Amino acid sequence: MNKNVLSLIVVSLVVIMFGVFKNNTPFMGSAQYNDLGYDGVTNTSTSIATSTTKLFSANAARKYAYIVNDDATNAVYCVLTSASSTCAADIGIKILAKENYEISANNLWFGEVWCIADAAAVTLSTVEK
Repeated sequence: MNKNVLSLIVVSLVVIMFGVFKNNTPFMGSAQYNDLGYDGVTNTSTSIATSTTKLFSANAARKYAYIVNDDATNAVYCVLTSASSTCAADIGIKILAKENYEISANNLWFGEVWCIADAAAVTLSTVEK
């Protein structure tokens, strides 16, 4: 291979890599974590019963939210809606035990989030910005 062609390929790869990593943002994943910062992050722990429970209030400034089901065995269902009546077991986003759900720039929701436990009360740990 010609040295000039090889040099051009190497320089092109370096330019591409610099463009991808210059802001130190994750190459994979949906949230731009550096843009979030740590100021203003709200960490909560909420008990979700087998009746509807509001997890998040509407927040027009929401940039990100992360929901973790801390329970060892029970699932929880969450709906992104302003009507708690639409929340029921087997409806909405199912978060299995020890699993999580992320609201990020790819699926950003500013409205209320309501949840209901599948079989027994569970604790959800959340982060919201």
